[in-house]
Amino acid sequence: MTEAPVLVVTALGDVTADLVVEELYGRGVPVVRLDPAVDFARTASLSARIERGAFAGTVTTATRRLDLTGVRSVYWRRPTPYANPREAGSPERRFAVEQSRHGHLGALRALPGARYVNHPARNRDAENKALQLGTAAQLGFTLPDTLITDVPGDAAQFAAEHEAVVYKPVHRVHLPFADGRNRTVWVRTVRAAELDDSIALCPHLFQECVPKVADIRLAMVGGEAFASRIDIAGDHLDWRQDQSLITCSPVVVPGPVRDAPPAASCTPSACASALSTSRSTRTADGGSSNATPTGNGRSWTRPRPRHHERARRHPSEGQHHMTHHTAAELRRRLVEQLVADDVLHDPDVRRAAETVPREVFLGSAVYRPSSPPGVTVWTPVRHDDTPNDEWLSLTYQNKTWVTQVDGVLAEDADGPVTGGSPTSSSTLPGVVLWMLEQAGLARGRRVLVIGTGTGLSTAYACGVAGEECVTSVETDARAAERARKALGEAGYAPTLVTADGLAGCSDHAPYDIVIAFCSMRHIPYGLLQQVVPGGTFLVTLSGWGGAHGLVRLTVEDGDTAQGRFLPGYTSFMMARPHDHPPHGPVELLPGRERPSRIDPALLDDWTGRFVAQLAAPSAERLGAGAEQVLLDVATGSQARVRTADNGAGWTVSRRGPLDLWSSVEDAVTTWQSHGSPHVSEFSLTITPGAQRVWLGELGGSSWALPV
Repeated sequence: MTEAPVLVVTALGDVTADLVVEELYGRGVPVVRLDPAVDFARTASLSARIERGAFAGTVTTATRRLDLTGVRSVYWRRPTPYANPREAGSPERRFAVEQSRHGHLGALRALPGARYVNHPARNRDAENKALQLGTAAQLGFTLPDTLITDVPGDAAQFAAEHEAVVYKPVHRVHLPFADGRNRTVWVRTVRAAELDDSIALCPHLFQECVPKVADIRLAMVGGEAFASRIDIAGDHLDWRQDQSLITCSPVVVPGPVRDAPPAASCTPSACASALSTSRSTRTADGGSSNATPTGNGRSWTRPRPRHHERARRHPSEGQHHMTHHTAAELRRRLVEQLVADDVLHDPDVRRAAETVPREVFLGSAVYRPSSPPGVTVWTPVRHDDTPNDEWLSLTYQNKTWVTQVDGVLAEDADGPVTGGSPTSSSTLPGVVLWMLEQAGLARGRRVLVIGTGTGLSTAYACGVAGEECVTSVETDARAAERARKALGEAGYAPTLVTADGLAGCSDHAPYDIVIAFCSMRHIPYGLLQQVVPGGTFLVTLSGWGGAHGLVRLTVEDGDTAQGRFLPGYTSFMMARPHDHPPHGPVELLPGRERPSRIDPALLDDWTGRFVAQLAAPSAERLGAGAEQVLLDVATGSQARVRTADNGAGWTVSRRGPLDLWSSVEDAVTTWQSHGSPHVSEFSLTITPGAQRVWLGELGGSSWALPV
């Protein structure tokens, strides 16, 4: 929907970045992910020159070509460090490493017009523990008694002055050991007897140990404050040590912090920061009495003047503080944003967006997912527990809100749901409205909506085509009833059917347009036959490999259609009859091994994953990066790919009757030979005998869908 991409600079295994990338994809924002020290050493290349006072040029990877002048923003997280030049071997090699570090990173740090979150120079400041502590003290936070020293006698005296003392590294470390694993140094208590002359080797950080009930993680994004509480079931001081034992939950920003001057402000070079506090047992009110600022790829910047008062925040995440704006005002603001983002163009679709009350369709509660790591916990957020202006703010974000998990509606949930899967949601309005435009919906055109969900997309369709022209099918009876009530409350009376959406609704056929707000592995012929010749079928093709592609088909007759995949990154929940077969824990068994012909990380690319799914449609994809697993439940076939033991290339282990990885290698190699184009360069044809996805022009490389 927008051509300006976001550049994500981080290492492959960064799960926080994975979530950001997934959210951006869901909003239709192009993403280019880059790990400079790794990618430039393998397949990526850089060519840039100064033009009109700024760097212009391209970064080319195995799957993308990035125009440096077209980057809208840079999410700079934790890229792999470049090798130490002193350990690079020959003088020539040392020279190359040093030039690579300054050349590649220097160009990426100077992109014209890009907004950095955050700029790496600010990130370095944020990771400076001494600077963090000094800044926190200046801002008025209460800190535990702290000592940074390389003098053994001073360390011993400090330990003797306090009942208990903890040790922390001055800077986070990941130390490689002989077994190939990285280890770090956790926060732990120390005794005076442990502090010997080795203290003199380097500075060490000691702090008074303060009994705590829980940790509070405060995130500052511009002027917004968001807080979460971290509880740990074990006896670790450092909650990061075993993250399977932690539970995260949103909390109101603590009063002393809320009323203090803001610790971070949104500037062109620094947009986000973070603070960890301990909810101590010392204070009578249970407030946050001890703070330790933490960088985590964020930065501290100059606070605003002290007379600026921070607004109270509610645990509903992601909202902007509102001053009693009406729903109509918020709808207009959302529409203006979508128009500015080049999402909305059609005046009838825009009118529907300005009219349909999304708050009615969210109902009385939504689910909010926990942050990684660990199993996802879905916590109900209820309207009754949320101030109305904040609920409206939540509602009119261009964001998907999950309303049902494993068949349980959020308003019916007794409490948080652990490890479930979303089964119904209110899709972000921008995607729904854009799809209505792409389908050519207009007044008087008969439309079948597959996947009523909350009813929001159906209401938008009513607003554009007229309710008498809209039929909407939902397979889940409880979701369908909820949507029926919401549509009635909003004043819409389309034809609503509770049935398998893949069967359509032949009683009200034929339709000019069919729009699916779920994904499918193939197009059911019975559904295709309900579309008039020349009509449009808009659907997201997906599969068990977790890839998606939105295709717009023109139906020629009941068994024939063709069309192209659309730009962007649209994904939906799989239609339940097309979901992968259930299975228990996966046992990875030994098999025949050989070198892999492709980098398995190519399957992390949006289109690379799509191509792999086409090549092995019966395989469920597990893993990521260099560790990929393909599993065919029906035949027991497996393909497991990992980094080779010698670190050079990758090894694939095959088991079972199907050679899954060879099929993927062939398809990905073909895709690369065409320049690794986006899925929008693919097309789909449907004939009575087959449904095929084509790369480039018809008659070239193609793959059959599993009909």
